Amino acid sequence: MSEYCVEVEFAEAASATVGEAIVEAFSDLSGVAGVSDHGNATLIATVEARSLAEAGMDIAAHAALRRLPPLLALQVMGADEWEARQGFLPGRVVDALSVTEVAARLGVSRQRVHQLVEAGRIPATRVGHSILLARSDVAAYETARRPMRKVG
Repeated sequence: MSEYCVEVEFAEAASATVGEAIVEAFSDLSGVAGVSDHGNATLIATVEARSLAEAGMDIAAHAALRRLPPLLALQVMGADEWEARQGFLPGRVVDALSVTEVAARLGVSRQRVHQLVEAGRIPATRVGHSILLARSDVAAYETARRPMRKVG
């Protein structure tokens, strides 16, 4: 058995009700419900299977048996490949900060942090309903916003 990462986009707009149904249906998996770029409900989960095809078929069958919305898109890949595409390196834990932690560190409001993320000034990742920012990205933003001083 191998680990596979499965990303599913459902053919229904994301809502609290749909998200709860997805989380409940896949409660036996390590997964996160979310929202696609198109506003549809999504699921990202890790599954164990004998093959990539089996992992995809298992997820599709599981969704159908639980009477979830139809699948719009299904992407399956080895867990190592998925982590590499997400920028994770084997054995490396990403040091992430919450919006609240970043706001305190920068001395600004949570709303201002959201504005900086929306403007692309600080990269962020949405995990479920949370937004996480890499400590290194926040440090780079802090360095860039410091005024330059004249020497001499």
